[in-house]
Formats: sequence, structure tokens, C-alpha cells
Amino acid sequence: MKKKVAITGGIGSGKSTVSEIIKKSGYPVFSCDEIYGELLSDTAYIETLRTRFPSAVRNGKIDKKQLGKIVFSDEKARAELDSIAHPMIMRNLFSKMKNSGKDLMFAEVPLLFEGNFEKDFDGIIVVKRNRAERIAAVCRRDNVSENEVLSRI
Repeated sequence: MKKKVAITGGIGSGKSTVSEIIKKSGYPVFSCDEIYGELLSDTAYIETLRTRFPSAVRNGKIDKKQLGKIVFSDEKARAELDSIAHPMIMRNLFSKMKNSGKDLMFAEVPLLFEGNFEKDFDGIIVVKRNRAERIAAVCRRDNVSENEVLSRI
């Protein structure tokens, strides 16, 4: 029987580091962030966002910075984006996991509990790191200000 284990934690907590260790041990690890990256070029998704967040779509492409400004400053807009993106991401994730051919697989799911997806997994790894280190790591990784990181948190 196939077992699915979620890896979750806040932004900058070290989920990707844990995922890399698991990959090096020979297990498949799927990433919701990578799946979202694929979704950014999906024409149906782009059209949906054009309807809901017109200023975030330019020349047929999603302007991630503009979309971030919108959703990280307005909780209602973020909830709307989540209601569009999360079901699509999770369908794709579970399809990839189903087709992996492995009995034990892992998935990096940043918003596992917020999206109420924990019930879909057989186990959960929660990655923790103190807040100051998380903020500093994201500032370095994404070349953004502390205020921008705090708005994401």
C-alpha cells in the first residue's frame, strides 16, 4: 500500500532542506511550489486570474510581483487566490504521487493545515525554525525586505 507523507512548515523553515535529504535517501519528493510554478503557465489558470485579478496579468502572463502585492496586503484576495490555486495544485500533486510507482513518497506542502489537507496524508513532518532565522533566510533567498517577508508570514 502506498504511503504519502507531507512535509510542512512556515516560510523559511527549511522544508526544502529536509526534502533534499529525503531525495538523497532515494525517495520521491513532490513540491507544491514546483507544481504552482507549472500552473503559472497554464492558460486556463491565467484566464481565471485575469478575470479575478486583472492587474496581475500582463501580456498573457502572470506578474508574480503584482499578484503578491495584491494578495499579501488583502486577506480576502489571498483567500480568493487560495480557493482557485489550491484545488488545482493538490489535484496535480496527487496525480503525480499516484503515478510515481513508489510505495513511500513525500510531498512538500507549505499550507497543509491552512488548506485542511492533512487528512489526505498518512504522515506529516513539521519543520520548525525560529522566526528571526526564517525571516533572515527568506530575505537572503528571495532578495526581499524584512517587511515583505513579514507580509508573507
